[in-house]
Amino acid sequence: MLNRCRVHIKKNAFLLAITLAALAGPGWSAPTVYTCQMSGGFGGWIPKNVVFIIDPAAKTAEVIDGLVAPQTEGKPMPARFPTRADGKYRLNWALNNLPTNQQRTLRVAWTADLDPKGMTVFTRSNLSMGSQSARARGTCVTS
Repeated sequence: MLNRCRVHIKKNAFLLAITLAALAGPGWSAPTVYTCQMSGGFGGWIPKNVVFIIDPAAKTAEVIDGLVAPQTEGKPMPARFPTRADGKYRLNWALNNLPTNQQRTLRVAWTADLDPKGMTVFTRSNLSMGSQSARARGTCVTS
């Protein structure tokens, strides 16, 4: 009886491995996580570390950083994700009512152009208080 159970377990494990391999083939992919270290960024409006979670097959993207995390309970927030003709990814996201040290809130919108081949990113932020903006460049690693 025990030997028969072992045979069934091995057979089921083999079938599971084949199923997982088929799912991992063409047409199914896991998101890629880009962890980017930024330099620049006026007044901290572009954090030093930004994480992009991109799934080109599903056409979805999320972002999390030191400004997003406190506003989203530590969870990544969705980003609009059009792919550019040159193969780079353009991500757009925004936060409303972001607190400042001047006892007021702002709307901040970001745009990032991520180059998955060169592993670089260029990010811009626009603040709702007039024409203030910030720019930063960064390098990324995947995991």
